Formats: sequence, structure tokens, C-alpha cells
Amino acid sequence: MLLTKKEILKHRPTLYEDIHCPGLGGDIRVKALTTSERDLFEQRYQSIKEVEPGITPNIRAYFIVHHAVDANGELVFTVDDVVELGKQSPSDLDRVFTACKDLSGFSDVDITDLEKK
Repeated sequence: MLLTKKEILKHRPTLYEDIHCPGLGGDIRVKALTTSERDLFEQRYQSIKEVEPGITPNIRAYFIVHHAVDANGELVFTVDDVVELGKQSPSDLDRVFTACKDLSGFSDVDITDLEKK
């Protein structure tokens, strides 16, 4: 079935997923990025890399900062939290990163490309 313009452009509900993090003692809720949010995410990640050439920012923490939300759907972190998040144990945060990546449609190739640019 082909979608009409109206069907394509109508508001779609945001997708959420709660990821259990036993090492942290609870769950982290993440949301899917919209297309515009994903574009902005990619632009901001590249601009961070331009500030410190040769340094690859912690992409897992950066993903979580842009995807983790509270019960009201508001972002929990800011980019100022990337360094501290990067100090956490990877056992739980890798699981959260994978959920963020999958919800927002990032492939492994997309991630590799982000890190290389």
C-alpha cells in the first residue's frame, strides 16, 4: 500500500525503550531520534571532533546523552555530561548504546563513518 503525503507527514508517536541496567540498579529510558534530531546529532558530533582534531569523542556516551529521557520524555543529560558518562562501566552502557543506535536507525557502518570523518 502506497502512503499518501498526508499519511507520511502526520505526526508519529515517539518510540521509547526502557533498558534494564543491573549494574546501575535500574532502567534507563531512551527515545528514537527524529530525522531532524539525527541530522543535528551528526552535525554536533562532527563539530566536537573539529574542536579537538585527532580525538574521537566518546560516541557511546554522546549517543546516550542525546537519547536518554525521563518519564516525561525530556532529555536527562546535556553534552556537558559526556565525560562523566564515559567514566561509567561499559557493561550497562553498551546495552543502552545499542538500543539508542537501533531505535534511531544507525547501522554499524554509520557509526564507523561518524568516527572517521
